Order: sequence, then C-alpha cells, then structure tokens
Amino acid sequence: MEDPEQQANAVLFISVPLLVWFGGKHYFKTGLNTQGYLVGLGFFLTSMTLDALITVPVLIIPSGGSYYQFFADIGFWLIGLEFLIVTMLCKRVQVISKNNTNTNYKTQTS
Repeated sequence: MEDPEQQANAVLFISVPLLVWFGGKHYFKTGLNTQGYLVGLGFFLTSMTLDALITVPVLIIPSGGSYYQFFADIGFWLIGLEFLIVTMLCKRVQVISKNNTNTNYKTQTS
C-alpha cells in the first residue's frame, strides 16, 4: 500500500475496535443500563467532533484536503459504523456474561 490515506484507514480500522471495546467495557462496568447503540453513537460523535476541531485543520487542510473530502470519505463512515457495531457487541457480551453469572449463582445457592 503506497497510498498514505489507505494506510491511515487500515491502521484505524484495526485499532478502533480495540479502543472502542476497551471504552465500552469500562463504560458498561458503571452499571448504567444504556443501550450499546447510544454509547457507540456518543463515542462516534465525540470522535467526529475531535476530527473537526483537530485532525482536519492540523493534518488534512495543510496537505491540500478539505472538510468535505474528509467527511465524505467512505473510510470515515465505515470506521463510524465500526464504532457502533463494536459497542453494541460489547454491550451484548456484557449482558450475556451477567446473565450467565446470575444463572450460575442461582444454581449454586439452590
């Protein structure tokens, strides 16, 4: 891959799930009963805001890009979709493990 944009997207596509999973796992530990979709949307909107305030003006515009090019890129939206899917999966795993823990506890005490 000689295209720097594709390299950056590949690195993000690999690292975002790990970071989002870690963030989701930490968030869901608080015991708040929020839907995974809403937490993922919050993560993505935060990321989008930081991109608009920092990434685009500091890295994209000086190299000849624009806000439109950055936010219209399909890679950006695929990574956004990744935010949502990973957070929903994290919530689902948390619910399943919580249900299994409760079931095992009830079985042991009976």
